Amino acid sequence: MKNNILLLGGTGTLGSQIIKSKVFLNLKYPSKKKLNILKKNKIEKYLFNNNINLILHCAALARVKECELNKNIAKKININGTRNIVKSILKIKKNRKKDIKLVFISSDAVYPSVKGNYKETDRLSPYNVYGWTKLEGEKIVKKLKKYIIIRT
Repeated sequence: MKNNILLLGGTGTLGSQIIKSKVFLNLKYPSKKKLNILKKNKIEKYLFNNNINLILHCAALARVKECELNKNIAKKININGTRNIVKSILKIKKNRKKDIKLVFISSDAVYPSVKGNYKETDRLSPYNVYGWTKLEGEKIVKKLKKYIIIRT
């Protein structure tokens, strides 16, 4: 079976490097205009029409200062956008009996940032709005059966 991979956030730093690397075959990376994570119905339609097996979710408001100044926008993109993706995956699973795997790009900002070299088992305590929104995104992603969370 051919893997169809959807990259969300292809214009960002990480997303653009993933595209440039050409590591993934059958990588689809629609523009934000074509597939906005804030529009759940568009996500569902895209997943359905393109037979997506794996999503690389790099889309986020990642500039810390901007998140601090625009908390509602950070919440909307980083939390609600992630929720829309997860709900869309769950809907496809229910209607099509198909599991879509999700790779969620999180952040080390979910840790308190007092010692460094954190482990997955260390206490989570975000020190800024960006970290808090990524931690909330992680909680949403954990509703899925097949996911990977990467804390960069």
